[in-house]
Amino acid sequence: MVAGCSPGDLPERVILTLLIDIKPNVFARQMEDWTHLAGDTEYQAYRGSYKGMDVGVVYAGSGAYSVTTAIDELARLGIKVMVRYANSGGLSDEVNVGDYCVTTGCIRNERVLLDYIPAEYPAIADRHLVDAMLAASQEAGFPTHEGLTLTVSSFYPGSGFPTPRGVMDEEVLRKVQLFIRSGAMNIDGETSTLMVLGQLYGIRAGALLTVGNHLTKGEGDYITGQDDLVRTGLEALLKDKLRTENDAV
Repeated sequence: MVAGCSPGDLPERVILTLLIDIKPNVFARQMEDWTHLAGDTEYQAYRGSYKGMDVGVVYAGSGAYSVTTAIDELARLGIKVMVRYANSGGLSDEVNVGDYCVTTGCIRNERVLLDYIPAEYPAIADRHLVDAMLAASQEAGFPTHEGLTLTVSSFYPGSGFPTPRGVMDEEVLRKVQLFIRSGAMNIDGETSTLMVLGQLYGIRAGALLTVGNHLTKGEGDYITGQDDLVRTGLEALLKDKLRTENDAV
């Protein structure tokens, strides 16, 4: 299983992220009982508590291939909620470096998920998680946007950047520009995997992403406010937990 975990090791709420985006010590600063469960390479698993709420944190490698592997194995462990807190690139003119983006759905351009389900299958976030993330971000005072995240399969050509040999396929570049004109607010390589596999496996999924750079404005240097993002994300999970408990009364 992921990072050597067994059923029961991870709580039902799990955060998925990348080491390049949020280091483990950032979570450790804001959570109690922070414990390394397993893994010391691409896949790592931790758990802790935040205001009495148990939360797991799982690291995978960049891109859909690695993240789908993690989710497939997490689903076998019985998790119920998975959220992605990480960095992304801005696309929309309304989005600026340092803003927060709450993903309501994804444009599936990562191709990996075609091994699971045809492209017509939607990549949609859980609406309750979207509401909780919006509320937590706005209460924290961060400029926050909601909308579509473009998930791609490669960093340079997939984002419309030239390779060492220039633009290899003009159609790829044209599609990126089309997605921007069609309302994509930000871009990454992972988020659609949570939305699609969450629907398939009955796991509620959502994503709160910072904007570390902007692909069309040329701003930023992949910066991210890690502590702020973790604090805001944990508050969002807590809001969702309390709503779930109130609905059950």
